[in-house]
Amino acid sequence: RAGTPRPPVPETASAARAPSIFSTAGWYATTATGLVRGVVRTTSGLGARMLLRPIRALREVAGTSVSVARIVEPVMRTASPVMTERSTRRRFATLDVPVKSLTRAGHAAGGTLNDAFLAGTVLGIRAYHRRHGTDVDHLRVTMPLNLRADDDSAFGGNRITLLRIAIPCDTSTPRELIERIHKVIEGWRREPAVPLAESIAGALNVLPSSAVGAMLEHVDFLASDVPGSPVPLYLAGGRITRQYVFGPTIGASFNITLLSYVADCCLGIDVDVAAVPDIDVLVECLAAGFDERVPATTIDRQCGSSQQAAHFAAQGVMAGQYDIVIAGGIESMSRVPLGIAASVAGSPFSPALHERYPAGLVNQGVSAELIASRWDLSRETLDAFAA
Repeated sequence: RAGTPRPPVPETASAARAPSIFSTAGWYATTATGLVRGVVRTTSGLGARMLLRPIRALREVAGTSVSVARIVEPVMRTASPVMTERSTRRRFATLDVPVKSLTRAGHAAGGTLNDAFLAGTVLGIRAYHRRHGTDVDHLRVTMPLNLRADDDSAFGGNRITLLRIAIPCDTSTPRELIERIHKVIEGWRREPAVPLAESIAGALNVLPSSAVGAMLEHVDFLASDVPGSPVPLYLAGGRITRQYVFGPTIGASFNITLLSYVADCCLGIDVDVAAVPDIDVLVECLAAGFDERVPATTIDRQCGSSQQAAHFAAQGVMAGQYDIVIAGGIESMSRVPLGIAASVAGSPFSPALHERYPAGLVNQGVSAELIASRWDLSRETLDAFAA
């Protein structure tokens, strides 16, 4: 459609004014006031509790102090031995994961979609480190934590804080990883200092930007999960098929943000080129981390099953249908002894086969000897061919 006519946008020659010393001082004053109010609000009942239950009150103070220290603790180096450099150059990539699959994986391990999202990301980063010849047992992630309570009366807007969390990377089992990540995240939600997060952030805002930046630049990656529209959206009459978030790295090696849209989790991956110079390899590893499903089939061709599996694998690669195929076979004589089928159900051969070959069939061992003799094939020749 042609669209609705709009009046021209008026031109303006005025530019945005630089902040004055008064506005800057006012911002610091407002921040300090909010910090004081937050501290007073949190500690208003501490005096009464100190009189009634002094030991318990002291424990609460000590626990909160330790919790605050954990939140503001400086990070001096990255946990990753690979993604260490930082720059101002960025590259962007995308990845799609079905919402149902990721949600089902999280629930199957007693977690959430966000836990499965983090687990898939960790599995991908783990594979990326192995591509670079090293292992990593944990990583530090900056992620937003929702502070909104169920009875929060605020309408709209966000109430979040950024936390730096150490998550495990020493297992490749998706279920175990989701369970452990879920436990870590829930532990942080119960931290005594989390209600003070806004006040802590206000205090940090007063610090020089270089000091705050130093606290964030050694975080390995940033992850965020944003719920999007469950129904299709349209722009100028055209249906929007995908939506991706270009999230800031905030000093980390890369930012991976999940935005759910209809039936897909749209992952936007913003990469610091100095930390991850091979973004294609990282995306490939992340895709493998989220996709733990591998198609497979079983072949029953008796003693020739293993060889038939190898033939099928080679044919699939030659036809361009597969990139990688694992083919093989195993025979367990202890579980299925030779001749078990005949002893249980009689002869495995049909009457038509007996009629066609009344003298019976030659077994494979004798057949191999007859073929080798007929075409003069030595053991050395066959071994060389097999190799």
